[in-house]
Order: sequence, then C-alpha cells, then structure tokens
Amino acid sequence: MARYYQAIEHAGQAAKTIPYSSQTQAANKTLKTAHALRRTVVKKPLSHIMDLLAQYPLARESAQFAKARGRSKPQLLTPVQWGILHAIYNDVDETSATTFLESLNTGENLSRQSPILQLRERLLSLRTDMSRNATAVGPQFVLALCNAAWNAYRTDKPINLKKVSAGDPIQIAK
Repeated sequence: MARYYQAIEHAGQAAKTIPYSSQTQAANKTLKTAHALRRTVVKKPLSHIMDLLAQYPLARESAQFAKARGRSKPQLLTPVQWGILHAIYNDVDETSATTFLESLNTGENLSRQSPILQLRERLLSLRTDMSRNATAVGPQFVLALCNAAWNAYRTDKPINLKKVSAGDPIQIAK
C-alpha cells in the first residue's frame, strides 16, 4: 500500500496513471535492499510495520478483510492483494469499496456489462492460465486490472479489460 502511494507521489499530483515500472521501482526501494556482494535480500525490520500502521491506521481492518477473502473459493486474489485493494479503495470511497470487493468476491448479481464481472472473469482466466503453464502474473498487472475496473465501476463507463496488458500504465484509483 505504501508503495502504491509512493509511486503516485513520484508521478505527481495531476497524474492519472502510474508508469508500470515506477510502481515496480517504488516497491523494490521500500521493501527490500539487495546485498551487493552476496546477492541476498535483506528485509526491513519489523519496526517498519509499526511505522506503516501509524501511517495507515485502517490497515488492520484491511488485513482482517484480506484474511477472510483469501480463504474464499475460487481464489481470485491472494490475501495480500485483497488487503491492498481494500485499503486503497476504502481510502477513495468506503461504501463503493465494500460493494465492489464483495461483488468481485461472490460474482453475484452482476450484469454482462459490469466491469466487476469482466475483472472477475479475467482474474479467473489468469488463474487457469497460471495453473496450466506455471507463468506467474505480477502484482502490478493485477493492480492495473483492478484499478481499471474500479474506475469504470465508479464512473459507470464501459471498459474492455481484455485490452489491458502487462506493462501498460496503472490507472490511479479515483
């Protein structure tokens, strides 16, 4: 979550998207540092978590939401992804976030044109593709899909998520 907001800050206040690589670079800078000689990864100490909780007080609620959705079947998103989306979308609009994420989780009462249904189908397709050929889908691509669907849902505009591909700029959730 902090990485997402750092990438937005880096892109500038007027930005509507985050370059795909900027989100990745921000993630790498904040989460881990590589030890140059041994090529090992050193994680930041747990005290960093307390700083994040102070900065994002609703993170505990998002973690509880993520834990519950992470066990649901079919598994559309990882618990971490559920938690991040919950935190980001709640920051924008709590009521819409609840409706959007619950509808994504259950798939119930969605029209054929619904961006939530398109997202759900695309995520299920990605899961199926991953199980067939073991190609992992990066978290930035999942975020790009989810934010595109979220923005379409909030503005009530049609979207074609099949056109969103890895490497495209990531829309900022509005």
